[in-house]
Amino acid sequence: MPLVDFGLKDRRALVVAASRGLGRACAEALIAEGARVYIAARDPKAIEETGLAINAAGWSARDVSKPGDPEALVEAAAERLGGLDILVVNAGGPPPGTFQSTDVDSWEKGFHLTLMSAVRLVHAALPHLKRSGQGRIIFITSIAVRQPIPNIVISNSLRGGVTGLAKTLSAELAPDGITVNCLAPNNILTDRIRQLAAARGGNVEDQLKLMADASPMKRFGKTEEFAATCVFLCSRQAGYVSGQTLGVDGGVLAKARRLEAEGKRIVHLEIGEPDFATPDNIVESAISAMQNGYTHYTPASGIFEAREAVAQFVAGMLKVDVDPNDVVLVPGSKNVLLFTLLACIEPGDEVILPDPGYPAYASQVNFIGGVPKTVTLREETGFRMDLDELASLVSPKTRMLIINTPQNPTGGVLTAEDVRFVSELAHKHDLLVVSDEIYSQLVYGFHHVSPLSEPGMRERTVLMDGLSKSYAMTGWRLGYAVAPRALAQKLDQLMINSSSCAAAFTQIAAIEALGSPESEHAVARMVKVFERRRDLVVDGINAIPGMRCAKPQGAFYAFPNIEGTGFDERELADGLLAEAGVAVLPGTAFGAAGKGFIRLAYTQSEDELKLGLDRIREFVTARKE
Repeated sequence: MPLVDFGLKDRRALVVAASRGLGRACAEALIAEGARVYIAARDPKAIEETGLAINAAGWSARDVSKPGDPEALVEAAAERLGGLDILVVNAGGPPPGTFQSTDVDSWEKGFHLTLMSAVRLVHAALPHLKRSGQGRIIFITSIAVRQPIPNIVISNSLRGGVTGLAKTLSAELAPDGITVNCLAPNNILTDRIRQLAAARGGNVEDQLKLMADASPMKRFGKTEEFAATCVFLCSRQAGYVSGQTLGVDGGVLAKARRLEAEGKRIVHLEIGEPDFATPDNIVESAISAMQNGYTHYTPASGIFEAREAVAQFVAGMLKVDVDPNDVVLVPGSKNVLLFTLLACIEPGDEVILPDPGYPAYASQVNFIGGVPKTVTLREETGFRMDLDELASLVSPKTRMLIINTPQNPTGGVLTAEDVRFVSELAHKHDLLVVSDEIYSQLVYGFHHVSPLSEPGMRERTVLMDGLSKSYAMTGWRLGYAVAPRALAQKLDQLMINSSSCAAAFTQIAAIEALGSPESEHAVARMVKVFERRRDLVVDGINAIPGMRCAKPQGAFYAFPNIEGTGFDERELADGLLAEAGVAVLPGTAFGAAGKGFIRLAYTQSEDELKLGLDRIREFVTARKE
């Protein structure tokens, strides 16, 4: 007999989304306490396998985002169990994205999946729970309801709606003896966490360790620990606990709460976004375009005049002929890589990419079933690629090479020799080169070079660029590809079947951005400011004991070595935020080769940068003393 009797023997529970992860763990824990549990999920095979494995009282495959399915599920469970005492709702997980990158359809789907599924399930279950006399409703939400998470605006918003529903129901249903609570997990080790670790690239176990270290407890939570909290809330001992959102997060929010309570101002050196306003002439051209009717669909690849502007700009910059029909405009340059991978890479194909590097590279390769192979960028070579290592990585399975110059996160650049070697390697092994040149105009005393300019590389290079960084247009979402004609046609087809087109008025603004002297002067002014900030940051970092920083030749990032400080990169990033009020990113956020480094973005004013450097110096010096 268990040391604590939670009074759950023969209690009747319905657990939704229970084929794996947290839902399954809660179902298993309730069964272990003697409850009779009915489970559901969308995948018929998965829910049957789980039902048999955990000895559930019954199961069915239902999609609770569809009207009618929640009601049918509740009635099937109640009929099988002879009523209901407990409802555990675990549905959710709408697609990621910022507010500006998500469309209304995504919001509507997320609304039905996350919020309306909860409403329908409770509506259907309520008569049964009232008859129980000791009903329990548990909503499994997310840490996002307590601390919004960047890039998941739909989840942040709708899960907040679920907690609001829970609080409201807790008061309304209290006279019926029904308690309503939420569980807000974070960093619980599930298959989903393993998928996220794999998407980072490199060794999965190494990535898991880095993710676990982000918790104050320096480990992941266990699904059984989470499920134990669910069991308690379902128990008779929790009869006076209602309207609560309990965090099962290892204390990860404690630091943020303390900073908020202190009213500490954070110096944001983690944001890879120019702090300048979009130049006025570009804004005015977009306003004029909207007033003149450019608010409708365009051809999928973009308005011809906008593609012509891109072609002329690239041709002038790289001294190479570019046909507008080889240009495809997309809503954000990341789509260039994703569409190229979808068009060219089969599961098991290898793609070589830089480490440290932009996290989306490995994530997208993993997403489509490719195999990322990393070439290390080393501090002692100015974060250039080791060309011998690069050549050694090519195998019969290699199909693509991704390069980035200037580079995120290091600010390093590739030389003409590097680009020539890449081009020769591509010819020798029949590789496609995706060249991410989003920072191409942000270089300091250096001439930008591209494989597109190398002989014979027009047929095997995809240029990936856009307006976000050079023109301070991150929220406008316009990127472009210059690709071989046959591939450009495939990218066009993917645009037709995904976004339809980039916004028409943004395309008109691109013509102004890429073709006007006023825009050119604005970029030149920004580059001068960034160069002054770069020198300020590099000099400031090199004056801090235990830190050293190579001078970036492009982009707006510094990537200092912090091995002499006595901190590892994750510990220093956490400590700077919690104790000094400075937000930076650990180097390992960009790959395993980022160990011993942090990334700072000099996208703040000089006064703000000086404040951040002073705080970093004080924090590191105090540790060394």
